[in-house]
Amino acid sequence: EKDKMEVVDIVFEDDGRFPNNARLPLLHYKQALQHLCQQQQQQQQHAVDADAAADDDEQMAQAWEAVVARNEWGGGWRDSVYDYHHYHSNGHEFLGVYAGSATVLMGGDAKGKGVVVSAGDGILIPAGVAHKCLQQSKDFKVIGAYARIEGTSDQYYEVDMCYGKPEERPGADDRIARLSRP
Repeated sequence: EKDKMEVVDIVFEDDGRFPNNARLPLLHYKQALQHLCQQQQQQQQHAVDADAAADDDEQMAQAWEAVVARNEWGGGWRDSVYDYHHYHSNGHEFLGVYAGSATVLMGGDAKGKGVVVSAGDGILIPAGVAHKCLQQSKDFKVIGAYARIEGTSDQYYEVDMCYGKPEERPGADDRIARLSRP
């Protein structure tokens, strides 16, 4: 159906190096920004123009930042995705693609999957899920944001960086298990 946003969910099991997250799936929202902008246009006359946002990287980045702010996510940044495996054990991460395209390996080498993303896609990465950029277009850019700390009105997770080293566990596993759903 044309009005429905396509959402792909993928569960990644612990592969021995990376904990991943068997409890929460990674969610890939395909062309979500265009869908959200069209939905908002129907509800409000002053909404972001989906076509203008698609044509202008800055407008698209600002539109993603507005989406994450409306959903009470913060700690935002703009950049790309690191080209080495990493994961966060103390917070869930959201990536909104605002320019270009890439293949991001999710879940690590052993049990992972290459996820192809392009401008307008959103990805919710649960804590513990390893991710790294395998290949990207020259103009590939994302906004990143993190979930608000439960029980606070304005504090956001400052996420840690874990790399799949044995000494990171079991501490990382304990932090992941304590997190609530995003």
